[in-house]
Amino acid sequence: MSKENNENLVVIKLKKPLDYNGVIYNEIKMDLENLKGKDVRDIKLELARRKIGPIVPGAEILSEDYILGIAAKACTDPIGSDGFDHLYIKDYNKVVSEVSAFLRA
Repeated sequence: MSKENNENLVVIKLKKPLDYNGVIYNEIKMDLENLKGKDVRDIKLELARRKIGPIVPGAEILSEDYILGIAAKACTDPIGSDGFDHLYIKDYNKVVSEVSAFLRA
């Protein structure tokens, strides 16, 4: 993981490319610092619609579905949370770990 010109931008270099909706990604860029409360509410509503949850306040960082929702909202490329399902395990774990660490900080 590295930071680019934008100090808030987290860049995860993928060990194996991600093919999502016909686009190949060699890295995932996330701007976690600029997410807002509305983004969190949108994620929780989406999880409720999918009958995942309820997310107990304070326990969000334990839910991979919530974590991947945050990652998708923070992505600078149009990668939905379902896109992370196609990552190889080491890359998947990097994304989950980075977002989890951000949420715990």
